[in-house]
Amino acid sequence: MGMALIALAWSIVGRVDIVVNASGKVVPTGRVKTIASVEVASVSAILVTEGQQVKACDVLLELDASGSDTEREKASVDLNEAVVQAARARAMIAALNTGKPPLLAGLGAIERAQQVSIPPDKWRDEQLHVEGLYRDYLAKLQRFDGDIARCEHALPLATERASDFRALLLDHDVAQHAWSQQEQARVELQGQLTSAKNLRHALIAETQRVALDQLSDASKIIAASRQDIIRYETHSKLMKLTASVDGTVQQLNVHTVGGVVPAAQALMQIVPADNAVEIEVVLDNKDIGFVHEGQNAEIKIDTFEYSKYGTVPAVVAHISRDAIVDEKKGPIYTARVRPIKSALIVDGRLRPLAPGMAVSVEIKTGDRRLIEYILSPLVRHQHEALHER
Repeated sequence: MGMALIALAWSIVGRVDIVVNASGKVVPTGRVKTIASVEVASVSAILVTEGQQVKACDVLLELDASGSDTEREKASVDLNEAVVQAARARAMIAALNTGKPPLLAGLGAIERAQQVSIPPDKWRDEQLHVEGLYRDYLAKLQRFDGDIARCEHALPLATERASDFRALLLDHDVAQHAWSQQEQARVELQGQLTSAKNLRHALIAETQRVALDQLSDASKIIAASRQDIIRYETHSKLMKLTASVDGTVQQLNVHTVGGVVPAAQALMQIVPADNAVEIEVVLDNKDIGFVHEGQNAEIKIDTFEYSKYGTVPAVVAHISRDAIVDEKKGPIYTARVRPIKSALIVDGRLRPLAPGMAVSVEIKTGDRRLIEYILSPLVRHQHEALHER
């Protein structure tokens, strides 16, 4: 009788935890990083193996970028040629404006400004080339200047002679034909002078136009080539798949050099190296109303019997705001539980929680007296019986 009273008293005073059970697995806090190609490509080199430790920015896989490399080299050649053409055009324009011989800008300054590499021999050849163009221009200009000077010197005499013959014609001292010959000579000289001046102006204008057009074309090629180089360099970099974080290579799906990999398909995964892990669990729809962030929980690792090795204390860190429809369970919610300890002592050795471990989690949602726990089935049965038809 005494024992019964003690048991009754304990059932009234004693309390038991109310828990929600959920299953899940250990996942890295930073999430697993998936490595994939941006396009269909063939494999040039496989630089890692399954389980290998890698550092952030380490190259994991090299894909064939020969096409991009070839196009980049072509764009670099076009850029160099355009830079030379622009320098030649600027030198010619300056010479036309100042009347001084053309001089290419310093090679070092050009290379620094344009970020190109031009052989000194080629630069010297271009200097000689632009000097030759300028000499040809001056020779043509001097020829026209000579024609102009000759005509300007002869024209006054021809004009005076024609005027004299005109006066004689009026006095009937010479024939009409004689005056016509002198007038024709004057007109021809005037035409030659006008033509020489026009040709001189045309030569200057055409030479300037050609130089300006060459500068404009070169500037366009420089801009386009730079964009091409950036694009091909970016593409080449994308063909080198690198690790975004320190971690371990897992699920390596590429094993053959020369094989073709598809676009946007996982080629491997990098599990972050830091020890921070969380538990990702699934909550049934019937339990979601009782679980909230900050509640205490206990993690039971399936690999290690909890009755022998114990559990890992944890706290509910996050609960999804919307349900996911499961074909079997219906609406479910996901939650993240953060372990307070990251390892468990097993047979005297510290065993860290590793990504992928299957676990079950008990989330403490409250407590109630032991007698309520004992009488709850009876109360529920009575309530259901009173409502039976």
